[in-house]
Amino acid sequence: MFGMTAKWARSPDSSSMKLLLSRTWVGALVLLLLSLFVPVGSAAVVVSANREIAAGDAALDGQDVVVDGATLTISGEHTVRSIQLIHGAVLNHPGASAGEPERAVRLTVTGNVSIDAGSRIDASGGGYAGAGSPGAGSRGSWAGAGGGHGGVGSASAGSPAGTGGGSFDSVVAPRSWGGPGGNGSNDAFAPGGGLIVLEVTGDVSIAGSVVANGAAGTVDNQGGGAGGTVSIRCAVLRGTGSISADGAGGEWVDGGGGAGGRVALFFAANEFTGSLSAVGGGGAGRGGAGTVYLKPASGLGEVRIQNASRGAETPIQSTVVFDLVLRSDAVVLAAAPLSVGTLVVGSGAVLAQAPGST
Repeated sequence: MFGMTAKWARSPDSSSMKLLLSRTWVGALVLLLLSLFVPVGSAAVVVSANREIAAGDAALDGQDVVVDGATLTISGEHTVRSIQLIHGAVLNHPGASAGEPERAVRLTVTGNVSIDAGSRIDASGGGYAGAGSPGAGSRGSWAGAGGGHGGVGSASAGSPAGTGGGSFDSVVAPRSWGGPGGNGSNDAFAPGGGLIVLEVTGDVSIAGSVVANGAAGTVDNQGGGAGGTVSIRCAVLRGTGSISADGAGGEWVDGGGGAGGRVALFFAANEFTGSLSAVGGGGAGRGGAGTVYLKPASGLGEVRIQNASRGAETPIQSTVVFDLVLRSDAVVLAAAPLSVGTLVVGSGAVLAQAPGST
């Protein structure tokens, strides 16, 4: 083996035998030693059938992960080298009806993230789903109001009307699921959107979508669920896809629309030319707009608030200074003194002081 040659000879001053290695054997030995100490790149882990990774399951940790045409459902925090979603792949998390901390997409990626045009990270309908949840819409005489999160959920039809869920969570560092749409003629609530947090050392390329939309009211005059949270931190954000945390519509014409959720994007460079959305859902009334925060590595961030049509309000308060851009029927109420760099109030948008605030 190795093409080695060897000669045996007796030392002139000893009776012991010594092995005299030829130059070929020495070269082969060096190659063998190098192979032991130079790491060989490992192949990516390909997920091509539906799979669940529970909290504490380290099967994919530290790996290059490719999800190919399958659904990967994860719970808990995980760290991978890179992740690619291709051929209609879906990455999601189990529903967090009671805000279970492990039921979220919480990924730390030491390399890059890539989502092709047919694939998505999708936590829609994965949020709060109970009466005592943050942002829960209430039931009126027969219909449920929309859930709240980035904005306030819309009231339902009826007398008395159900009250839309309130706004909560941080504008600049959101970490919550969306509030549920109120129950109608039964006890079921429409879940809010889920929670997606990506901490990426490299680049994030989105040709497909990253979504945490609320679930629509589907039966008995339910209100729509509010949008959840999408938070992404990376070196370069690029792509032509979509990122959304939209509220969902109430059932038929009586359920209130869910409010938009919260999107927060942190980057060294922003080359993303796709759509960003956190609008309220329709129904008996439209839910309030959510918030979209874009923060470069240096300088002020920018908060964008817009809605699909005039709806419920979006209370806003923050001790962080940012540029504020209001467009397209947003109704924004400053709930506390607010310091901004640049203020833009576009056509159809309203900025006012919240009642009772100072």
